[in-house]
Amino acid sequence: MGFPSFFFIKYKLSDLVEVTALQNMTIAELRNKVEILVIDDQDFAAEEYLIKNGFRIVHKRDIDNIRDVSAYAVVLCDIRGVGKNLGSTKEGAFVIKEIKAHYPAKQVIAYTGSSYDPAYNEYMNLADAVISKGISIEDWTALVDEQIQKQWILSINGNDSANIYLNAASALHMLQNWKINMLEPLKQKISRI
Repeated sequence: MGFPSFFFIKYKLSDLVEVTALQNMTIAELRNKVEILVIDDQDFAAEEYLIKNGFRIVHKRDIDNIRDVSAYAVVLCDIRGVGKNLGSTKEGAFVIKEIKAHYPAKQVIAYTGSSYDPAYNEYMNLADAVISKGISIEDWTALVDEQIQKQWILSINGNDSANIYLNAASALHMLQNWKINMLEPLKQKISRI
């Protein structure tokens, strides 16, 4: 007695072009592919060094509306002095809340040199990472590398560009777990028949 064909996978994980491309991509290639937005009303001390290390950084002193972040996969957002055009007293914390509300797949790093009232925590906790403004360039590099590795962007240029965000590392992990936990035991059961 045979099993229906839906039990059989016709493709291997390595057949997926996006997964293979990500696996073969060096950190330097990822740094070159992913454009990073910095929102900071002051000079961003790590900017020059991140650029020299191959990151694609765009620095804006503030944003006029939340759509200003749409083109960027990773956003580094200061807390104090930004978000004024969005009308909230929570400044950059509110910007982070709005980014996550409109673009939940974007990787957002909140940074600040100040302490804040706990009322800010609700918004800042939405960020993928919250750090002190004065961390070392080594720490910035490691943190930004981590965020760009989490984010893989596929763009479909149809009616004025729709973006699909695929967290490739999570997808790969999910597929590998599925293969180990579901497919392998199923293959063993089938082989015993």
